[in-house]
Amino acid sequence: MILLIYVCFQIYSDYHSIHKVQKDLESIKKACVSESVNPKDKEKVHRKVDWKHLQKINNNCIAWIKIPGNVVDYPILKTNSYNYYLSHDINNNYSQYGTLFFDYRLYDKTLKSKNLIIYGHNMGHYTDVMFSSLMKYKQSDYASKHRTVYLYTVNREEPYVYKIISIREVNKQSDAYKVKFNNEDFTEWQKSIREKSIMKLEDEDIDNNEQILTLSTCTYDSNRLVLHCKRIN
Repeated sequence: MILLIYVCFQIYSDYHSIHKVQKDLESIKKACVSESVNPKDKEKVHRKVDWKHLQKINNNCIAWIKIPGNVVDYPILKTNSYNYYLSHDINNNYSQYGTLFFDYRLYDKTLKSKNLIIYGHNMGHYTDVMFSSLMKYKQSDYASKHRTVYLYTVNREEPYVYKIISIREVNKQSDAYKVKFNNEDFTEWQKSIREKSIMKLEDEDIDNNEQILTLSTCTYDSNRLVLHCKRIN
């Protein structure tokens, strides 16, 4: 009976904390992100991020990611620590959910990196906060229908647009996390990551591609799921 009470309490506590995280993120989004529909083309939505407001919350906020058809719609922080934002939220308060952040090795040239890596937690099957919903990309039907990723950045009016070209399960020593390239290395690396994808995605030309966006989360079996995305604009 005591064990049952403890388990019920933990479940309640987890759901309560998830709700709070979702509420806090929604509040930040409401305050910092606005959208307007093009009257001539109602399928085109213009999104604007209030960077001044966002950077008052945390001056390391330099980007915002959105994946249409997925719940991923969050600010991203730059950091010179490899693990600080695994356990802290955007307000620098302790949080087991952390927040999304760029690889610390890119701190001085974050948005110019050839392999722009973003990390986020997978919190398990009972929630889709942070990068938990990326696990859906292990399903080929879902992956083929949700390949577009938008990255809004502090130094640019329009978002960068990416297309997912490779989905991989890797360990932490994987070449998925390589950040130093010369031009020849980068071309060969792009070919390699496509060949290592766990599923075949519609071909996308990678010639003259300047950047790969890599989204990384854990899989709870000592591995990681990564999505490699080609920049198309």
